[in-house]
Amino acid sequence: MRREDHKMVALDEQLYVFGGWSGEEYLNDLHRWDLRSLSWTPLSDTTAGLPPSPRAHMGMVAGEGRVFVYGGWTGR
Repeated sequence: MRREDHKMVALDEQLYVFGGWSGEEYLNDLHRWDLRSLSWTPLSDTTAGLPPSPRAHMGMVAGEGRVFVYGGWTGR
């Protein structure tokens, strides 16, 4: 899916991509790119608790086996 204003972080030889703007709506999907197998895995159904609301221009950090999303623009 086309997107802009998303975030990407690296953690344990994997890249995580979250959210952004599709050109029509804000997104809150999470995907992982495995640098070893060179493959994408959607992770939106595997998050602990409630996922963040759809957003763009957010902050995102990774550390100690976790990825955190904070702030951003939700269109409201």
